[in-house]
Amino acid sequence: MSHRVPVATWSAGILIWCVMCVGGWVLATREDYARLAVARACYTVGESQTTPSRCADIKRSDMLIYKAAIDRKATISRISASFGSMALIISLVFVRRRVHNT
Repeated sequence: MSHRVPVATWSAGILIWCVMCVGGWVLATREDYARLAVARACYTVGESQTTPSRCADIKRSDMLIYKAAIDRKATISRISASFGSMALIISLVFVRRRVHNT
């Protein structure tokens, strides 16, 4: 029973780390998603209609730029979650070995 508590604690640490990475991604991409929504709204309206003033500076290529920024930040979040979790798992292995050897 004493060995399950540390594993549960480490597992909770991994879960918390992953949730923190997802939360960071959500916060980092909130503005990008807002810009993407505005860009999509500007170009879903027919080309013949007059566009609002907020659409004056937005080009079609901006949608790809915003989407690429979101994808890049998602990749960074996934890598951070993976490497952080891997580091915690490796730490767990070393700690358990040290406990069993003493």
